Amino acid sequence: MPPRFIILYEGPNDRRFLETIVKPKLSGSYRVVMFKQSCLSKRVRSEIVREARIKKEPVVCICDLDDYECFPKKRETVASCFGLKDEDCITIVCREMEGWFLAGASDEAASALGLSVPVDTSSLAKEQFNDMVVKAQRSRIEVIVTILDSFDLDKAKERNSSFEHYWRTWVAPFSVKSGAV
Repeated sequence: MPPRFIILYEGPNDRRFLETIVKPKLSGSYRVVMFKQSCLSKRVRSEIVREARIKKEPVVCICDLDDYECFPKKRETVASCFGLKDEDCITIVCREMEGWFLAGASDEAASALGLSVPVDTSSLAKEQFNDMVVKAQRSRIEVIVTILDSFDLDKAKERNSSFEHYWRTWVAPFSVKSGAV
């Protein structure tokens, strides 16, 4: 059985993104296991991380920056919450996960949805994304699914620095075994 690659995430759209974009790239080499952070007690989260560390399995925690003003403070808070000694496995999404979604919108999807995608989505807030959805007169789920169906990985890496960092650090190196980068 292949080793686990553990991903801790925040919400249902995070899971949808990870299942659609990340998991297929890793599943050739790993058994991707995902946990919703809020459904786990601190003890269980710590145990998952401890066990993975013993087995030398990758663990990554995906978090929105939310209202924190800087990455180090948010990483420190998350590390404490998970009982982590190091903060290397914590990926903070610049502002909100919606920036990752929008970053990967292909030209075709953006046009079909009536979205004007910014050159840089790193600081995009959830509210800004929602405003774009309302302006396009679409449902939020329709926009998310349409973007994911034709997600443009290269555009996502160009438009969002935290996505590029996450991909370079947590996906590309671990998907090389299967040849999928």
